[in-house]
Amino acid sequence: MEDKNILFIVEGETAEPKIIRRINKILNLDEDTNIYSYRTSIYELYEELKFDNYLEIALVLREKETIKRQCMMLSKEFVAIYLIFDFEPQHPKFDLEKIKTMNKFFNDSLDKGLLLINFPMIESMRHIKWMPDNEFIDRTVSKQEVLRYKELVGNESNYTDINLYNMDIILQQITHHFIKLNYLVNQTKELPNFSQLTEIINGDELIQVEYQGYFDDKLLVVSTIYYYVFELKSSHFYDMLQLPIIEELCS
Repeated sequence: MEDKNILFIVEGETAEPKIIRRINKILNLDEDTNIYSYRTSIYELYEELKFDNYLEIALVLREKETIKRQCMMLSKEFVAIYLIFDFEPQHPKFDLEKIKTMNKFFNDSLDKGLLLINFPMIESMRHIKWMPDNEFIDRTVSKQEVLRYKELVGNESNYTDINLYNMDIILQQITHHFIKLNYLVNQTKELPNFSQLTEIINGDELIQVEYQGYFDDKLLVVSTIYYYVFELKSSHFYDMLQLPIIEELCS
């Protein structure tokens, strides 16, 4: 992918921007990164949008933005757009059909944009106790635990400080999440290839599995945020991963 403007539309003002900037710095993603904090949930965003062929998400956000610097950023030409939001089933406006509509519409980073969801929240990307964490593939949280999920991850994870992240930590996190995504949707405990992972991201199966998990009081912990790394790194991605951890997690 050419080095042009990449737009990340994220939910929060602190956690997501910090994570994205750290990941991009460590993995040498040289694209011009632009991060816009929507400052509220995916469910409010849904209510602001009209899902037709004329929808331009950056334009919609720019028309409502009052900060000049943010308006200028949203006026740029973007070669790719990623929307990073939380599943957040505890939200008062939580609606499975809204999530499905968003996921179906925002399915191409090079077109309208690509939705990447954290289940249940952004903290899931670091909800790993150690490396490798063989328990991660079955890790779930209850409805009550979702209400204090940030605290829970802070107590259970050894990787809460993003400032301490390095190449090894990020690549191992990616491996954990991608293998789990494949297992949840395809019942296969192996690292998915690019085509398989894209189908998982664009399909409804993962959302339905997560909804059923929440209904059963066992919401599965997993994040799709790292998919953008896969896209931007393209064919170089697999060469970066470490075979031993893949073999151990897939055994």
